[in-house]
Amino acid sequence: MTDLEKEASAVAEEFFKLPVVKKFLMAKDEYQHSKRLKKYRDDLVQAKRDLNHLPIEKQAEGVRKINKLQKDYDEDAIVVTYKNLKEKVEILLEPIRDLFKF
Repeated sequence: MTDLEKEASAVAEEFFKLPVVKKFLMAKDEYQHSKRLKKYRDDLVQAKRDLNHLPIEKQAEGVRKINKLQKDYDEDAIVVTYKNLKEKVEILLEPIRDLFKF
């Protein structure tokens, strides 16, 4: 392992020890494995598919259903927590990304 690899590994190790990163990883796991959120996502996909097959007079109702499902999904506590923590982690990563911009 080169010195650069050792240093990068040390930085990564310290980064993953940060409380906000630990919280984010837990929130990400919950976000990805939540049965409730999976149902929301499945319902949204199905509602979007169904919209294409609705008669024109029922399409507005279908769009309202999609908007409600999307709003409920976006306002779910797991989604809100995940997105907030993700944003904080991305802010922490920004200086590292900036080092590699050419």
